Amino acid sequence: MLPLLFGLHPKKAEFLTLSDKVLKRATYENYSLLAGKMRPTVMRIQDSLREEAISWIQVDEMKSQEFPASLFNQN
Repeated sequence: MLPLLFGLHPKKAEFLTLSDKVLKRATYENYSLLAGKMRPTVMRIQDSLREEAISWIQVDEMKSQEFPASLFNQN
């Protein structure tokens, strides 16, 4: 969270396997005010084994909503 405290926003991330190999790479673009916070509106996620496998996520609007803790309980 440290970058967000200073007005900086993540530009990219790597998602690793348990053995520290890169599984996916993501880039975050076009930050805009969504649900009261600066958030990326475009995310690009690329598979590191199949580089042609790319997912694009575009978020046009977002609203804040409360969920019960039981929704996240795996038991």
